[in-house]
Amino acid sequence: MADVVGIGDLVKDTGESVRTLQFWCDIGILKPNPETRRKGRGNSREFAAAGPLYGERTWALLASALKKVHLPFADIKDFIDFFREFLTHAEEPKCGWRMAMEMTPVGRALLGRHEVVTLFMDDLGKIGWTSLVSAASLNELKQPEKFAVMEENRPVESEDWGATSIEIPVNVLAKSWSINVNLSSALAPLLRT
Repeated sequence: MADVVGIGDLVKDTGESVRTLQFWCDIGILKPNPETRRKGRGNSREFAAAGPLYGERTWALLASALKKVHLPFADIKDFIDFFREFLTHAEEPKCGWRMAMEMTPVGRALLGRHEVVTLFMDDLGKIGWTSLVSAASLNELKQPEKFAVMEENRPVESEDWGATSIEIPVNVLAKSWSINVNLSSALAPLLRT
C-alpha cells in the first residue's frame, strides 16, 4: 500500500466526489500534506496513507460514514479530530503500534476487530464514545453470553449483524444526541487492500 495517495484514491475509497473531499480539506476534516494543500485546483492534493493507521484514508472513510447519517460537518470534524488526537503519531509510540491502536475503537477496527460504537455529544458540546461491540471474530459474536445483538426484541443472527449498514439514524434528545456507527463496516476498504 502506498504511503501517499491522491484525492482520486480517496474518491475510490469513499464514493464521495472530488469537490466534497476538497471541501472537507478546506474546513479541516481532512489534512492534505502541507506542500500539496493548495496546489492547482486541488486535484494534486496528496494525503498520508501509510499503515498501520492508513493516515487520511481512515478519516475520509469515517467522515463519509458520518455524512451518510446526515451529521453536520462541524460535528464530523469534531469527531474526526477527537479520534485523530489518539491515533496520529509521527513515529511509533513507546508502547508500540498495536497497543496504541487497541486503546481506541478506530484502532481496533483497523486491526480487524468487529467494532460498533455509540458516538455522542452532551448538552455542553463535549464529545465522547462508548463501545457497544468489540469482538475479534463473528464466531465470538455468536456467544450470546458475551454479545446479545437485538433488533425489535429478537436476537439477530451474527452473520446478519456483520453486514448491518452503518446508516443508523441520529437520535436527537434536547441538545444532546448519539449515533451508532459500525466502524468495521466503515473502514472495511482499508482491510481489503
